[in-house]
Amino acid sequence: MNCLFLQSGGTTQVLNAALAGFLEANSFNEFFKEIYSCKNGFEGVLEDFESNKIVFSKTIDVPNVFPSFSLNGDLNLYNNNGFTKKHFFLSRIKFSPGSSITTTSRIKILEEEDFKKLEVIFKKYKITHLVNCGGNGTIKQSKSLSAYFGDSLKIINIPKTIDNDLGDQDFEKMLFTPGYPSCINFWISKTSMLLNELAGAYHHDKVIVAQTFGRETSFISATPSVSFDSDKFPILTLFPEQQSPRELILEAVRKKIDKFGRCLIFVPEGYPFRRFKFAKDLSNQIMWSSSESSIMQELINFLVKNKIQARGYYPSFDQRQDTQYAPKFDFEISREIGYRAHKALYAGASRALIGINSSAVIHLISFDEIENYSREMKPEWIEFNQEQSAFTTTQKFKDYLKTIWEVGRKFA
Repeated sequence: MNCLFLQSGGTTQVLNAALAGFLEANSFNEFFKEIYSCKNGFEGVLEDFESNKIVFSKTIDVPNVFPSFSLNGDLNLYNNNGFTKKHFFLSRIKFSPGSSITTTSRIKILEEEDFKKLEVIFKKYKITHLVNCGGNGTIKQSKSLSAYFGDSLKIINIPKTIDNDLGDQDFEKMLFTPGYPSCINFWISKTSMLLNELAGAYHHDKVIVAQTFGRETSFISATPSVSFDSDKFPILTLFPEQQSPRELILEAVRKKIDKFGRCLIFVPEGYPFRRFKFAKDLSNQIMWSSSESSIMQELINFLVKNKIQARGYYPSFDQRQDTQYAPKFDFEISREIGYRAHKALYAGASRALIGINSSAVIHLISFDEIENYSREMKPEWIEFNQEQSAFTTTQKFKDYLKTIWEVGRKFA
């Protein structure tokens, strides 16, 4: 029997560690004769699987990431330095950035014609198991696949989003999604850089507007105010979960300028400041970076109109590709999730998402428990600061982030 390992949508810094963990687990029992992936995800499968397939027991050729490395069908031979070929191969995969190996795509909702085409492909290549990496849309996709194929296709989903918006609203079954800690570290580093830039240029640029990923949530944009106390630094966060009227935003900015001489605004891409024409992908998700405008630009226009000079900073996909800020535990947890995904399939499990809870336990969450797994910041993590005329994070959000790092240390 063979397995197909795919991903959909945006990637993370540590996703390939999950692939490495899955391949490592298979090397011990060879439960799957072949493990396939495919260039461009399900789109590549449906277009031309024979040409697009990646076979992980043979040569892996990933342009611009690392040279071709042939396993010659053997995962256990030692090289002259004492390292196994398996160790070398898996390490190169584990620390490769983003979707550089499996690649990814966003496709339309699968239809009857697609299912029939997949049925032929799966039969030809003896694919009986699927690992599907992604977010809420990918879970829906897996559910539809499960409904069509039944027990003939065992499916496990791996969480994949830096936004941290995939999981239960109580944060009990899914404490966080791998990649989120790496994105936090990215923005903490960039906050130091932005504060330095702002300090040197505040005479002509009083405000910098930094736009983060996160869609309509503040998991990413709220983290700089935890490391850099908004009472002591010119940091202002805008929360989609607790929206402020324009007049209050302007008042909050002016208060920061009066106190510090400048202001650094963090805002997620989906903050509803002004509606403009959104571009959408084939799965009907908004592509914020490809739209007519951006929240960053709209805020800049608003501030300039009110005689406050401002400029923007938007690192876009750097947030999910740059691995230099990724904590070791983020890689290790992702690797362990991939390893557990293999163990789950080996044990006969199916129709489940792998999660990690606050006790550092990696476990299965049945699809039956998942109706809508989109979440946002808890209300008690945000409060209104009268002195700043703005919403800020509370100690409870700081405690939540602390819990993530405490769990992470158990894997580092």
